[in-house]
Amino acid sequence: MKIAMVKATENMRLGLSESDVKLAEGQVSELLVEIEKTIRLLEADIPANPASPKAERLEASLAKDMRAYFRDLSDALPWSDIEMLYYKLVKPE
Repeated sequence: MKIAMVKATENMRLGLSESDVKLAEGQVSELLVEIEKTIRLLEADIPANPASPKAERLEASLAKDMRAYFRDLSDALPWSDIEMLYYKLVKPE
């Protein structure tokens, strides 16, 4: 509340109307959006950046390949057979 009062007093002192302030706030928010876009573009060019679009595509591709690998592994050797194989192949000491 106190901050809003200080802002209103400062705007009145500068001779700014409420519509001028809203326009300026809108311009600031547009500027912030542009700055964020620029930062994302610059970050994308950083080598080994995990948040870059290329790294995200590679991560998705790796996850897809790993799901397929473990699905195929599960089809080739069902989990239900592992206990039987363990007791058959591992000798107790």
